[in-house]
Amino acid sequence: AKAAEQQYAAAKTQLQSAQTQVASLQSVNQLLTANAWAYRAAVALDNRNFGFANDAVVNVVASLNDVNATTADLDSKSLKALQNEAANVKISVATNLESQRNQLIQLAADITALVGKSAARTTSTH
Repeated sequence: AKAAEQQYAAAKTQLQSAQTQVASLQSVNQLLTANAWAYRAAVALDNRNFGFANDAVVNVVASLNDVNATTADLDSKSLKALQNEAANVKISVATNLESQRNQLIQLAADITALVGKSAARTTSTH
């Protein structure tokens, strides 16, 4: 009976660890998804497809809002700043698209940096 209790406790610990890792990976996946949408928005902007670029930015915001700072082992202030950065991206029809493109590329770079921080913590703790 004692051995069975120990096995149960060990299995429960392993399950909790696996659940934590799954939650972490889901949040990292949301960051990567947001990153892909930021680049898609930049490409759409280059193609002067403003509707798709706007839709892609909406998807960036939605993906970032699905990230759980705790499970991704991220600083919540950094995540909130990134969410605000994404929410402030406004795509508009313009002759010169350079500033909008730069804003999208910077957003993607900032997302990439946050992914790196999360991935480093995730792989070092599991």
